[in-house]
Amino acid sequence: RYGNNGTPINGAFWNSSGKHNGAYQFDGVDDMITVGPTQTLSLTTSGTLSFWMNYKQVNTRAGFIVRSDGVNGYSFFDYQESAPNSVRLTLRRNSFDTKLDSGSNYLVINQWVHYVVTWKDGANARFYRDGALFTTLPLGTDTTPLPLSVDFVIGRRADSAKTMNGTMDQ
Repeated sequence: RYGNNGTPINGAFWNSSGKHNGAYQFDGVDDMITVGPTQTLSLTTSGTLSFWMNYKQVNTRAGFIVRSDGVNGYSFFDYQESAPNSVRLTLRRNSFDTKLDSGSNYLVINQWVHYVVTWKDGANARFYRDGALFTTLPLGTDTTPLPLSVDFVIGRRADSAKTMNGTMDQ
């Protein structure tokens, strides 16, 4: 519909074992998918990231969905430093980071789980797991990213070689 077709890199591959008719498999070493600098994925004053994932192994700071140029952007990734099995949503605007952590036990290992995170500038960020609200965190004003023209990446952090190990479906 929007032409946001990605390109698998370094061995990310489509398999038939997805939650809904197949999914992409990531090896936790170097796999990722790049979608390109499409404007339909420039989530600024509000956004929603939603996907099914069967996460195989905790890998601190492994990227799930990332779009950042180092000055502006957003990232949703495994973040074990704050609590076990937690994730972090980072919203970056003019090099200032707003870091929102899900809290303990948001990530589930070795089973299909539907993850959703939403945000709206000046309101809240909400983390959902399998359709249930997991946590709500306040979000200040002028914290959300400005438009940017860098790749939308699935499965890897843009600022490191941290990749996810698992399978991701739409």
